[in-house]
Amino acid sequence: MKTGLLSIVSLLATALIATSVHACSLVVDERALPGLQDYLSNKPVQQDAVCAVQNGGVEDWLRLGPAQDVGNGRVFQTYGSETAIVTDCKNNEFIHLFGKVNELQSTTCGAYLELSIYLPPKGSFDLAHGATLQEFASYAQAEGMGIDRPTAEHLYNSPRRRDRFDIFCGCKIFYPDSAGAAK
Repeated sequence: MKTGLLSIVSLLATALIATSVHACSLVVDERALPGLQDYLSNKPVQQDAVCAVQNGGVEDWLRLGPAQDVGNGRVFQTYGSETAIVTDCKNNEFIHLFGKVNELQSTTCGAYLELSIYLPPKGSFDLAHGATLQEFASYAQAEGMGIDRPTAEHLYNSPRRRDRFDIFCGCKIFYPDSAGAAK
Protein backbone atom coordinates (compact mmCIF):
# COMPACT_ATOMS: atom_id res chain seq x y z
CA MET A 1 0.00 0.00 0.00
CA LYS A 2 2.88 2.34 0.83
CA THR A 3 4.47 1.63 -2.54
CA GLY A 4 1.20 2.33 -4.37
CA LEU A 5 0.68 5.59 -2.48
CA LEU A 6 4.27 6.70 -3.15
CA SER A 7 3.82 5.91 -6.84
CA ILE A 8 0.66 8.02 -7.01
CA VAL A 9 2.33 10.91 -5.17
CA SER A 10 5.34 10.61 -7.48
CA LEU A 11 3.10 10.67 -10.58
CA LEU A 12 1.21 13.72 -9.27
CA ALA A 13 4.46 15.55 -8.53
CA THR A 14 5.79 14.75 -12.00
CA ALA A 15 2.54 16.00 -13.59
CA LEU A 16 2.63 19.24 -11.57
CA ILE A 17 6.26 19.89 -12.49
CA ALA A 18 5.58 19.20 -16.18
CA THR A 19 2.52 21.48 -16.14
CA SER A 20 4.40 24.30 -14.44
CA VAL A 21 7.26 24.02 -16.94
CA HIS A 22 4.87 24.42 -19.89
CA ALA A 23 2.78 27.15 -18.23
CA CYS A 24 5.62 29.45 -17.26
CA SER A 25 6.69 32.62 -19.03
CA LEU A 26 10.08 34.22 -19.47
CA VAL A 27 11.30 36.07 -16.41
CA VAL A 28 14.41 38.11 -17.00
CA ASP A 29 16.78 38.57 -14.10
CA GLU A 30 18.22 41.98 -14.94
CA ARG A 31 21.23 41.34 -12.71
CA ALA A 32 22.19 38.41 -14.91
CA LEU A 33 21.37 40.05 -18.26
CA PRO A 34 21.60 43.84 -17.91
CA GLY A 35 19.64 45.75 -20.51
CA LEU A 36 17.89 42.72 -22.03
CA GLN A 37 14.47 43.79 -20.77
CA ASP A 38 14.91 47.26 -22.33
CA TYR A 39 16.01 45.65 -25.58
CA LEU A 40 13.02 43.30 -25.65
CA SER A 41 10.51 46.09 -24.97
CA ASN A 42 12.23 48.65 -27.25
CA LYS A 43 10.55 48.85 -30.67
CA PRO A 44 12.56 49.32 -33.85
CA VAL A 45 12.49 52.87 -35.19
CA GLN A 46 10.15 53.50 -38.12
CA GLN A 47 10.75 56.20 -40.72
CA ASP A 48 8.20 56.82 -43.46
CA ALA A 49 8.38 58.27 -46.98
CA VAL A 50 8.12 61.89 -45.72
CA CYS A 51 10.86 61.18 -43.15
CA ALA A 52 8.57 61.23 -40.10
CA VAL A 53 10.02 59.04 -37.32
CA GLN A 54 8.26 56.85 -34.74
CA ASN A 55 9.82 54.86 -31.86
CA GLY A 56 13.16 56.64 -31.97
CA GLY A 57 15.46 56.68 -28.98
CA VAL A 58 16.23 54.08 -26.37
CA GLU A 59 12.78 54.24 -24.79
CA ASP A 60 10.84 54.89 -28.02
CA TRP A 61 10.18 58.51 -27.00
CA LEU A 62 11.34 60.25 -30.19
CA ARG A 63 8.75 61.19 -32.77
CA LEU A 64 9.86 63.50 -35.56
CA GLY A 65 7.35 65.24 -37.79
CA PRO A 66 7.65 65.15 -41.56
CA ALA A 67 10.62 66.88 -43.16
CA GLN A 68 9.98 70.43 -44.35
CA ASP A 69 12.09 72.31 -46.89
CA VAL A 70 12.91 75.72 -45.40
CA GLY A 71 15.23 76.92 -48.17
CA ASN A 72 18.97 77.50 -48.38
CA GLY A 73 19.63 73.74 -48.48
CA ARG A 74 18.01 73.14 -45.07
CA VAL A 75 15.39 70.76 -43.78
CA PHE A 76 13.40 71.26 -40.57
CA GLN A 77 11.73 68.51 -38.50
CA THR A 78 9.92 69.07 -35.22
CA TYR A 79 9.72 66.74 -32.28
CA GLY A 80 7.22 67.95 -29.80
CA SER A 81 6.19 71.58 -29.94
CA GLU A 82 9.35 73.01 -28.36
CA THR A 83 12.19 71.32 -30.23
CA ALA A 84 13.37 70.53 -33.76
CA ILE A 85 16.25 69.24 -35.84
CA VAL A 86 17.62 71.54 -38.53
CA THR A 87 19.66 69.72 -41.16
CA ASP A 88 22.04 71.50 -43.51
CA CYS A 89 22.01 69.28 -46.58
CA LYS A 90 24.78 71.18 -48.39
CA ASN A 91 27.32 70.68 -45.60
CA ASN A 92 26.26 67.39 -43.93
CA GLU A 93 25.48 69.06 -40.60
CA PHE A 94 22.57 69.20 -38.20
CA ILE A 95 21.66 70.82 -34.91
CA HIS A 96 19.00 70.59 -32.24
CA LEU A 97 16.97 73.82 -31.97
CA PHE A 98 14.68 74.68 -29.07
CA GLY A 99 12.69 77.57 -27.72
CA LYS A 100 14.50 78.83 -24.64
CA VAL A 101 12.89 80.50 -21.65
CA ASN A 102 14.65 83.60 -20.35
CA GLU A 103 14.43 84.99 -16.83
CA LEU A 104 11.48 87.25 -17.73
CA GLN A 105 9.36 84.40 -19.07
CA SER A 106 7.72 81.38 -17.53
CA THR A 107 5.91 78.35 -18.86
CA THR A 108 3.40 76.01 -17.32
CA CYS A 109 5.28 72.89 -18.29
CA GLY A 110 9.01 73.32 -18.22
CA ALA A 111 12.10 75.05 -19.47
CA TYR A 112 11.26 75.38 -23.18
CA LEU A 113 8.94 77.61 -25.18
CA GLU A 114 6.98 76.42 -28.17
CA LEU A 115 8.85 77.03 -31.41
CA SER A 116 5.70 78.46 -32.97
CA ILE A 117 6.19 81.76 -31.09
CA TYR A 118 9.44 82.28 -33.03
CA LEU A 119 8.27 81.10 -36.46
CA PRO A 120 5.88 82.83 -38.88
CA PRO A 121 3.05 83.78 -38.61
CA LYS A 122 3.59 84.53 -34.87
CA GLY A 123 7.30 85.33 -35.10
CA SER A 124 9.84 86.35 -37.69
CA PHE A 125 12.57 83.74 -37.18
CA ASP A 126 14.14 82.73 -40.51
CA LEU A 127 15.09 79.04 -40.70
CA ALA A 128 17.13 79.71 -43.85
CA HIS A 129 19.26 82.48 -42.30
CA GLY A 130 23.04 82.32 -42.72
CA ALA A 131 25.30 80.71 -45.27
CA THR A 132 26.48 78.04 -42.80
CA LEU A 133 24.93 76.22 -39.89
CA GLN A 134 27.38 78.02 -37.60
CA GLU A 135 26.00 81.39 -38.78
CA PHE A 136 22.48 80.02 -38.35
CA ALA A 137 23.29 78.86 -34.80
CA SER A 138 24.63 82.32 -33.88
CA TYR A 139 21.51 83.95 -35.32
CA ALA A 140 19.23 81.53 -33.42
CA GLN A 141 21.00 82.23 -30.13
CA ALA A 142 20.81 85.99 -30.74
CA GLU A 143 17.05 85.55 -31.26
CA GLY A 144 16.77 83.83 -27.87
CA MET A 145 16.64 80.23 -29.05
CA GLY A 146 18.73 77.36 -27.80
CA ILE A 147 21.13 75.25 -29.86
CA ASP A 148 22.45 71.87 -28.82
CA ARG A 149 24.78 69.90 -31.08
CA PRO A 150 25.45 66.96 -28.70
CA THR A 151 21.73 66.16 -28.44
CA ALA A 152 21.39 66.12 -32.22
CA GLU A 153 24.51 63.97 -32.54
CA HIS A 154 23.20 61.54 -29.89
CA LEU A 155 19.86 61.21 -31.70
CA TYR A 156 21.58 60.46 -34.99
CA ASN A 157 24.28 58.12 -33.70
CA SER A 158 22.22 56.00 -31.34
CA PRO A 159 24.30 53.18 -29.86
CA ARG A 160 21.67 50.63 -30.86
CA ARG A 161 20.95 49.98 -34.53
CA ARG A 162 17.21 49.59 -33.90
CA ASP A 163 17.10 53.18 -32.56
CA ARG A 164 18.89 54.81 -35.50
CA PHE A 165 17.16 56.75 -38.24
CA ASP A 166 18.26 58.69 -41.31
CA ILE A 167 18.58 62.30 -40.16
CA PHE A 168 19.43 63.23 -43.77
CA CYS A 169 16.21 61.69 -45.13
CA GLY A 170 14.73 65.12 -45.98
CA CYS A 171 17.87 65.96 -47.97
CA LYS A 172 17.14 63.00 -50.24
CA ILE A 173 13.66 64.42 -50.94
CA PHE A 174 14.31 68.15 -51.23
CA TYR A 175 18.02 68.35 -52.15
CA PRO A 176 18.81 65.06 -53.92
CA ASP A 177 22.11 66.33 -55.35
CA SER A 178 23.41 67.56 -51.98
CA ALA A 179 26.14 66.05 -49.84
CA GLY A 180 23.49 65.25 -47.19
CA ALA A 181 21.48 63.19 -49.68
CA ALA A 182 24.55 61.03 -50.29
CA LYS A 183 24.81 60.10 -46.58
